[in-house]
Formats: sequence, C-alpha cells, structure tokens
Amino acid sequence: MKDAYNALEFALVQAQIKPYARGERARHQIDHLLMIEDKDALTHELFVLDEMSSLLFRYGNLPLSFSTDLTPYLELAKKGGTLQPADFDHIAEDILT
Repeated sequence: MKDAYNALEFALVQAQIKPYARGERARHQIDHLLMIEDKDALTHELFVLDEMSSLLFRYGNLPLSFSTDLTPYLELAKKGGTLQPADFDHIAEDILT
C-alpha cells in the first residue's frame, strides 16, 4: 500500500489540503489521513461527496466558523478534573458560533 501512497503523491495532496483547515484538530486529521481500501466504504464516501457537492452548488458555502479543539477540556473532564471559567468560555464560544 505504501507504493500507492507514493505513486499518488499522497503527502503532496495532504500539504495542498492543509491550508484550508480552520483549526488544529482539522490539521491533525489531515496529517493522519489514510486511503479508503474497502470498496463499499469508498462507494459510500463518494455518495456523500456527491450529495455535499450538490448542496454546495445549490445553497453556496456553509456558514462554518473557526472551531476550537475541545479535546483537552473533554479529557480533563473525563478524568474528573476541574475546568476553569476560561475553559467554559472556549467551549461556549465553540458551541454558540
């Protein structure tokens, strides 16, 4: 499979996509992208892509804003830690925008 990644210049594709990421979590996901090997999963993803393309064409860009990576706050809360007021501000800002 490594040959396929090299032949398709997968790292170059990742580098070209990364500037469009609006948050650290998105950049992390781009860095860890893998090709879809299962034919059924690929067919499903192509259907989702086609549907999303149709929606974008019909309604224009989605009103998405910058999203904060809430993972550290969630991990702390799962461990029974105490979140600070500033942490709740970040969470509320992400949820309400």
